[in-house]
Formats: sequence, structure tokens, C-alpha cells
Amino acid sequence: MSSPIWIVRGPNGNMLDFTDVIDKEDNYIQSWATIIKFWNFEPVKLLTQGERVTDRGIAILTLELAFFEPFGSILTGQDSDGKSQKTFSEGLKYFSNWLFSKELIGEKECDILSVIGTSSSPNIVYSYARCGLMHKMTMQGSNVFVDAFGIGDYAITDFNYKIKSQNKNGSLEPSKNIFLIDPWRLLPLLEQFMDFFVEELIKSKQNGDDLYINFKNTFERTIVGPGKTYLDR
Repeated sequence: MSSPIWIVRGPNGNMLDFTDVIDKEDNYIQSWATIIKFWNFEPVKLLTQGERVTDRGIAILTLELAFFEPFGSILTGQDSDGKSQKTFSEGLKYFSNWLFSKELIGEKECDILSVIGTSSSPNIVYSYARCGLMHKMTMQGSNVFVDAFGIGDYAITDFNYKIKSQNKNGSLEPSKNIFLIDPWRLLPLLEQFMDFFVEELIKSKQNGDDLYINFKNTFERTIVGPGKTYLDR
């Protein structure tokens, strides 16, 4: 039967449906890149066209953070059930190492982002931003904030207010650092990273490396398998 639904419908009416990927492994990489573009990045672009304010930034960041757990599954080849934080952290770490290699974040930011979170030592972006936004529609705690004013050195910045406050003993001490994320600056970096990673997948496929094998396992489990089930109805 023909597929009456599609996975992706592009702006020019071009469609990607299940018949484009089932038994067509050569299409896997580009199909996945297309899915990420239209399911994740294009909706973010629409939001970035509006006024640069914190509430819009929170909506943008929510969509951007949704990228990392599925991406972690692509890297590991495993489902994230029961290990959401670890899978998210794996994806964020890979991205942060790329940012650092391009001098798009500092060493301190890279160290913070690269933490493979556990219940006793959480990744702060996962715990305070991702889980806060996904579960309670707010940023948890007082560690991570949307940088609506673009004051951070990077799209993701370990930021010190550079002011002093009075402690309980009456003496002045430097303010504590906070972690700023600028969702507007983050989007083009995610797009550049995807271009880089697609090339890495292509090379890995040619070499028969684990990176492509893990990608294939996840893509077949999350896209191809459900497609076969749907078309067999």
C-alpha cells in the first residue's frame, strides 16, 4: 500500500515517508538529517524571528534541548529508557567537545557540559534546564538561565556577575557564577554541528566503525521499525 502519511513534509511540499527508508539503508543518514532539520530546527527558527525576550527564549531552549537525548541514543545505539540523564549527557558531551574544538566555548564551559550525569552528581543542564522545562515548564533552581540579553561570551557561558555582595558576617565576597544559555546563538551552532556530524557518519559508514553501526541500530529501531509496522497494517 502507499503511505498516506509522511515522516517529514518540507517547505516546498517535498515529502519523506516510510517507503523512502525501509530496505533503503543508503538513505538512512540523509533521512535522519532531514528529520532533525524539520522536526527540531525549523520550528526553532520560527520562534527566533520574534522579539528577543526570556519567555520566547525558554520556548526556543526547550526545543533545542530536546535534541540531545535522541542524539545520545544515536551515539550509543541504545534506547534511553531508564537512563535518560546518561543518554542526554552523552549527546551533550559530544556536542560540547565539538564546540570547544572550534573555540566556541571555553574550557570551563566544556568541563561543565561534559559531565556524564548521575543521581548523585547531575549534569546541571539536564537537571535544571532540560528536566525543569520538560516536567515543570520552568528552569529549576538558580543555576541555569536564558541569556536573553546576549551578555555571555559564548552561546553557553559560565558567567560571573562581577559584583560583590555582603555575606552574613558583613564582609564582601564575589558573586557566585551562573550558567547562561543563549538559545538564539545556540541554534546556528546546532545546525553547523549537524553538518559536521553527518560527515562523520558518512566516513564511519565507509570505514565500518561503531559510530555508524550505533546510528543504524537507533535509526532502525525508532524510524524504520515503526514504519514497517505501519505499512503492514
